[in-house]
Amino acid sequence: MSNVRAWLAARRSPAGLTVLSALVLLAVAVALSLSRLGAAAPGPVPSPTPDRAAYAPRVYNPPEAAPSLSLVDSSGNRFTMARLAGRVVLLNFGYTNCPDVCPTTLAINRDVVLARPDRVASVFVTVDPERDTPASLASYLTYFGAPMTGLSGTAAETAAAASAWGVFYQKGPVNQGGGYAMSHTAGTFVLDTAGRLRFFYPYGTPAVLFVETIDELTR
Repeated sequence: MSNVRAWLAARRSPAGLTVLSALVLLAVAVALSLSRLGAAAPGPVPSPTPDRAAYAPRVYNPPEAAPSLSLVDSSGNRFTMARLAGRVVLLNFGYTNCPDVCPTTLAINRDVVLARPDRVASVFVTVDPERDTPASLASYLTYFGAPMTGLSGTAAETAAAASAWGVFYQKGPVNQGGGYAMSHTAGTFVLDTAGRLRFFYPYGTPAVLFVETIDELTR
């Protein structure tokens, strides 16, 4: 855990994590580290029977071509959805200083990716390009313990991407330390193996429901 604490300490700057953000992310990192110790082979995600009605997704019927993402990955390379062809994609918008929503979402995505590693990919698009560089995004996503793609861009590119996907985001007031929160759409877009929009699931949807959806889309 020393590397996690070091990363958090490095981010505690006027533009970095708030204390609450740090504590939440540290708690997520601890939970993920413990879960990895007892990780089993890929398979069903253990979960109590979820209330499916509470997590009913928006269904794209017929499926729609996914909007483009003119953004860069952690290596500075331009991203295209074609890179993930053949896999179901879970796509989220958020930011690394998010105190609770984004860590929760990415922890769920981690469980899904580990359950179906050859069939799904997780993509995280930052709405905070002022702080989230490609390098900091890559560092942040590392602590969730599963392969994930982080995307960032200029302020104009971020606004264009969010608009194309129908995502809302807004910068909050800057506090005395220079920190701020970002309001943003919370939820998960699900793309099929051909890169088409199929579902938009609400925030907090359990991993088991995503796994069931992936199994249906990859039969």
